[in-house]
Amino acid sequence: MIRDLSPARPPCQVESRNPTRVQSPRRWPRVTAAAAIMLCLAGFGCGQHRSLTLDTINSELQFSQEVLSAERVVVVDFAASWCGPCHMMEPVLESLAADYGGRAQVKQVDVDEVPELATKYEIQALPTIVFFRNGEEVGRAVGVKTYLEMQQLLEAYLHDPQPAAPAPEA
Repeated sequence: MIRDLSPARPPCQVESRNPTRVQSPRRWPRVTAAAAIMLCLAGFGCGQHRSLTLDTINSELQFSQEVLSAERVVVVDFAASWCGPCHMMEPVLESLAADYGGRAQVKQVDVDEVPELATKYEIQALPTIVFFRNGEEVGRAVGVKTYLEMQQLLEAYLHDPQPAAPAPEA
């Protein structure tokens, strides 16, 4: 019995008609260097995309100064540069920041840069949007939300509930 002792080919490679050439079964489109740079600058594929209009929080001290000390509602987006759904939420949050500029602030925290905040606020999924009013958490939303959903949540947290009048005793 003759045994074949030659090393096996990796499963991702197949032989071409030319036995001296091995090629991949998937053919990816070729991207020129200029196109790759443009895609990276636009935030696709390089993991360095940053929102241009959302304020980014880079430390716990900055978080306490800008969020916990604020006297109005602050919407904090806990996200990561590698998170696709987080990138989907950025236009929604940028629109909220533009529409509610005088009444609410919108901030962004990269959980890879400030993991202490993610641990402190028990962020278990991305994106997580946490609403703060007068330095205290009043609500949160997890996952991708539409502008309308975010607007309804923000409106609910913007209006302070009026304290109920005490019931008259009989």
